[in-house]
Amino acid sequence: MDVILPILGNYMKIFFEFTTYSMILLTLYYFVYVPISNLIFHIYYAHRFHYTPCHPIYGHLRNLIPKFPDPSYDLKDSSKNFYELMMKLNDPVKGDNVSIMWIGWLPVYIISGAAGIEAVLSKSNITKPHFYKFIGLRDGLVTSDPDKWRVRRKFIEPFFKTKRHQHFASVMDKEISKLPDQIMDKIGQPYDIENLIHESALSVILEISWGIPCDECHDMKRIWLDVLNKGEVYFIQRVYNPLFWYTGLYLRFEAGKKYQENLQRVVEGLEFVENLKQKERETKIMAKMNNNDDGGKDNHLDIYDKRYGSLYDFIKHNNETGKVQIDRDGIDEELLTMAAAGHETVSVGLRWTLFTLGNNLEIQERLYQEIIEIFPDDTPTDDLDKLAQCKFLDQCLKESLRLNPPIHGVSRQLDEDVTINGSKILKNLVVILNFSATHHDAKIFPDPLKYDPDRWSLENETILPKGAFTPFALGPRNCIGYRYALLEMKIYLINIIRRFQFVSVRKPEEVTRRYEIALQPNCPLEQIFTPRK
Repeated sequence: MDVILPILGNYMKIFFEFTTYSMILLTLYYFVYVPISNLIFHIYYAHRFHYTPCHPIYGHLRNLIPKFPDPSYDLKDSSKNFYELMMKLNDPVKGDNVSIMWIGWLPVYIISGAAGIEAVLSKSNITKPHFYKFIGLRDGLVTSDPDKWRVRRKFIEPFFKTKRHQHFASVMDKEISKLPDQIMDKIGQPYDIENLIHESALSVILEISWGIPCDECHDMKRIWLDVLNKGEVYFIQRVYNPLFWYTGLYLRFEAGKKYQENLQRVVEGLEFVENLKQKERETKIMAKMNNNDDGGKDNHLDIYDKRYGSLYDFIKHNNETGKVQIDRDGIDEELLTMAAAGHETVSVGLRWTLFTLGNNLEIQERLYQEIIEIFPDDTPTDDLDKLAQCKFLDQCLKESLRLNPPIHGVSRQLDEDVTINGSKILKNLVVILNFSATHHDAKIFPDPLKYDPDRWSLENETILPKGAFTPFALGPRNCIGYRYALLEMKIYLINIIRRFQFVSVRKPEEVTRRYEIALQPNCPLEQIFTPRK
């Protein structure tokens, strides 16, 4: 025994040393060698694709932020630089449909062209890159990972079905019909109606999603508008600068501290809304109990309007009936997502459309003649059958969305390999789909800078390739509320055009663009409004 114990001790010592060294080697292999070798492979692989000259270390970051890594920079200039870089990488004239943007040594694939857009978005590529989390919308439909997204999308999609459009149109008409009287105060002078549209569109989406009437809680809505606008600024600021991608480092900067403050305002705003809805719920319960013939013995009081109510009512009703369970945080995530996405897309798309019509007065007059024939004088604009008759309005809107798509690009982390024009882009790589470049492809849209609504005649539209026109993205993860957005923009245009003729102060070639969450102009889009006789 005295001989065996020392031998066992030596074997145990050797075993533990071997295990320790093995763990160190495995750790170095998986966390150092594999990532570095993958990066080297992807750098080598990406060099087979087109890219413009860039800095050997910083890549194209110096194109976006000339003083990088200096964290202080002009955000508007950087987002303008980003748009110009994207259009240069995917030059529609040269046909560079797959290009590389270098973020340092990290390649990001920039894809345009109908075939490329369809190849990526028509398949199962629904994973979004990690930087979508920077938006601050928590884990709603726009930002959530695939497993949660599938469940939420399937649940929420019925809320936007056609049978609810009449309710949407009635809410929109009630609020939007006030807009012409507000414009009357600015007659004869250059005026950008950006703020009016943002406030109006936010009021509409808050009534439809949160159930807060358009004519109530005006101070709260102004606060929400400020919170959402600042949230977009912080998101863009963070995405453009890789130094801000790491949360611990980002929060040490002044920008990170302001971002945190804005997130706290989001928490306080959602708490205010929940308290408001709780009081409303208690009032409804008391009213129903007082009117209940059995003395209030019914323990299940379905006080949520499942058919014509808000998204909040829709979710709560399904929770109460056991069809689905979304907790308080989940409800907040989806309400916040709808408030942000539901007003921004409409507001930006409408501003570009008014600007474009203000530069094409003959088309504006032709559209006016159609509108007053179907909606004369102050006829309510919530009649869906009449809206469907406005064929030229539909063409004008589509052509504006082609020229300046508010959702001008989306990003994916590929869930599978994608082949575009014979070139393979590998699984797990990050791609950005450039809709703006695709919409300006002269092979599909001759004279692409011309505003020509007749492109969208029935015979022309039916021959377009599938990925050629994607103002609300494409495939399983497209914009869930795109029908809502089109309906609202039509009601805005009818109410404005039948009351005013307007001329844009600037020409299209004088307006540069900024690559942000939505496609923004780099200057005010002012019009001069004149009342129609």
